[in-house]
Amino acid sequence: MAFNSRAELRLATNEIGRALCFAALMMAAPAIIRFLPLFDPADEQIWARRLTMVIVGLFFADMGNRIPKTLTPLSALSCDAARVQAFQRYFGWVWVMTGLMYSAVWLVLPIDIAQPVAMLVLAIGIFAVAAQMVRLRAPHPR
Repeated sequence: MAFNSRAELRLATNEIGRALCFAALMMAAPAIIRFLPLFDPADEQIWARRLTMVIVGLFFADMGNRIPKTLTPLSALSCDAARVQAFQRYFGWVWVMTGLMYSAVWLVLPIDIAQPVAMLVLAIGIFAVAAQMVRLRAPHPR
């Protein structure tokens, strides 16, 4: 892959670095839990799963934080640039909140309740973004 500028190369390097950081955290979560002495060995698997899911939620929040900062060149847009930018800000805000709520659910709720509630949180976030997309695709009144 060829990069047109140093800025593109730096952006790609940052993205790869961020992805590797989250992957390393997810791989290390079970090992971190294993060596924490304050948890019983019986709770080890539960806390390893919780920590992994918290990291996934933080990944969603990080992704939501980066979305509004990703600028699409105006020449590539075939629609109103202000509406696209507003959608990216809304999408980023919703995804940050979804990721933080997803993490909180896995930290606070009992394990058997956390999974369905976390999936509900994700579904609500996806629905909110999809509804906004449909609303923005409607003809803009002038």
